[in-house]
Amino acid sequence: MAKRKSRRRTRKTRRTRRRVPALAASTVVKRRWFQKVVAQRLATKGPTGWRKKYPPEKRRRIMIRAHDGDILAAARACQALANVTKDPETKRKARADAKYLFELYRKKKAKRKA
Repeated sequence: MAKRKSRRRTRKTRRTRRRVPALAASTVVKRRWFQKVVAQRLATKGPTGWRKKYPPEKRRRIMIRAHDGDILAAARACQALANVTKDPETKRKARADAKYLFELYRKKKAKRKA
């Protein structure tokens, strides 16, 4: 037998949003975790050289070379770029490069197992 709904009505109270004080500039920078990752990469290995104006083949070749031939690391870097950028063109191109590199990694991994 199905449960019956309670007929008791409750009074709705007006919900107000609490005002959040403006964050200090240092707090905002701390929350941008990806900037730390990029700064660490620049300090250790330098920039990748990826540019959205390059053709797809060149962008992908640059990313693989920048990650010392590690296709999976290059794909993850492209995916991370696509996730954090606000530019729609960069997001689209980086996501396409990541998809291509992940597929290339899967093919090479399957070939190694066979």
